[in-house]
Amino acid sequence: MDKGIKTIILVLMIISIVLTAYATTSLNEHTLKSKQSLLNEIMQEIKTELEQKTNMAFNVDTEEVVGTLLSAESYLEEADRYILIEDFFEAELRLLFAERMLQKSSVFLSTTPRVEGRIISIDAKTLSQKALTGKIEDLVLEIANSNFNTIFVEVVRGDGYTVYPSDIHIQAEELQGIDPLNELIWHAKLHDIDVFPWLKLFFASSNGTPGPILKEHPEWTALDRNGYGYEKAGLAWFSPAHPKARDFIYESVLELFDAYDFAGCQIDYARYPVNLTEDNDFSYDLYSRELFKTFYGIDPLDIPYYPYSQRVQPSYQRGDHGSLYVSWLSFREELVSSMVGRISIGLREKQPDLPISAGIITALWGGGTIQQAWFRQQKWPDWLEKHYVNYLSPMIYQDDSSVVDREVQAIAQIADGKALQYPSLGVYVMSSPYQLIQQIEITRRHGIAGIRVFAYPHLETEHFSILKEGPFREKAFPPHRDLLKAAILRIQDILPLFSEEEELVQLLNNLENVPQKHGHLRNASLQRALKRTEKLLSHSNIRIKYEMEYVKSYLEALLYSERPYR
Repeated sequence: MDKGIKTIILVLMIISIVLTAYATTSLNEHTLKSKQSLLNEIMQEIKTELEQKTNMAFNVDTEEVVGTLLSAESYLEEADRYILIEDFFEAELRLLFAERMLQKSSVFLSTTPRVEGRIISIDAKTLSQKALTGKIEDLVLEIANSNFNTIFVEVVRGDGYTVYPSDIHIQAEELQGIDPLNELIWHAKLHDIDVFPWLKLFFASSNGTPGPILKEHPEWTALDRNGYGYEKAGLAWFSPAHPKARDFIYESVLELFDAYDFAGCQIDYARYPVNLTEDNDFSYDLYSRELFKTFYGIDPLDIPYYPYSQRVQPSYQRGDHGSLYVSWLSFREELVSSMVGRISIGLREKQPDLPISAGIITALWGGGTIQQAWFRQQKWPDWLEKHYVNYLSPMIYQDDSSVVDREVQAIAQIADGKALQYPSLGVYVMSSPYQLIQQIEITRRHGIAGIRVFAYPHLETEHFSILKEGPFREKAFPPHRDLLKAAILRIQDILPLFSEEEELVQLLNNLENVPQKHGHLRNASLQRALKRTEKLLSHSNIRIKYEMEYVKSYLEALLYSERPYR
């Protein structure tokens, strides 16, 4: 017999022995019955949700949901028969097939709203690679085919070089002579996709080097209590206190917006460096220390440091460690907030209605949501109060979907109608592509304006396909493009179902006749529409109530953003 064939037979025999041993040792009737019971519960939940969504006249793919449910039932019945004859390996196989069918059911059960922000983050490394291989057009087409409507594109790479030509920053050497950013925007426009630059405000590099800018200006570097210029993960940061570093950041942003036609702006890394595994603190660079000493008469190195475990508890209040410590905290918060404000004011002098979004920290690993932000000197509620940003993209990178549920509600409560949310969902931490569908559905249950999928390099073919089959089946209008239009589209979408509802017809009429010019008349018109919307929230029909929650959120955010124009 051929030696190769003998080897194959031997391998197959070993696999057979291993599988048999696994089936007889790891599997038993109790384990399989427990899993079978759990799958039956999930199937019943899907059936209940299908009935609810059908009654609410949502556009779910009923035929596909029913088909996959029938397949799941069949596999569960087969598993039962195999358990009876103690063929546990075959039984488990049928349970795996049933689980897969239930996952597909959840995809087809997704609604596909006409209005929703659907954002994908593209990192600078990916953009560089696609540019060098001539595949930016393919990149955008892949995104467009899955019905994303917005791209947040990282403009500075991990090595600290830009993907675009600049007179202020330094473009990566291998990209010089080409403009990947311009090409991306051009192709995105062809597919009606908005592009926001993803600005990593105080970020300098993440490859264990200072990066080209801090190498040239080491005095701009943020330092920890020991004078070290990197956090534990190897990231180098600009000091938010150094005036020349601040000028460099501001001028870089304005240069970008002068050169490119962006639909909005995504501000990230608007905080101080911190890595939870080292429980460290920044920045104790000379300029920060001297500036603080000018105000308070003390070197911040002489202020006691209080550990992370104490400062992120939900019960923690800002003054719990005394006046001096909270002054050091507030001093750094203002350095961050004022940089966000300077950029916001500068951009809106050119584009008054520019949507500006901020990536914000959440309580991924417990603690209080706002306390986690304080820990990083990211006092983002002030940014809303001062009208610096009008969209929030909370970073909720969790495998546990209950954390997404908790955090979107916590952020909404703190924001209190002043901004809309585009939660950033981390595909890279999810154990299954189907968790992305689950987390999208969670955000929709809470009336969240949209989601950001983080990030392109972590998406596999299956992610794109199930998004297109399920929650992104149809194209959607992004709310940030025009909040008034978003409200109108939501009502137009359901009006054919409830054409006899006079209040709904009147609300649509109110919104369609809102004056375009900012001022008292527009504000009064929007206020009347909001009151009518709130009245409809008490409607007995749950679909109308569901849609009015969205309309209310759009109008509240719009009215708040336009308060300075009243």
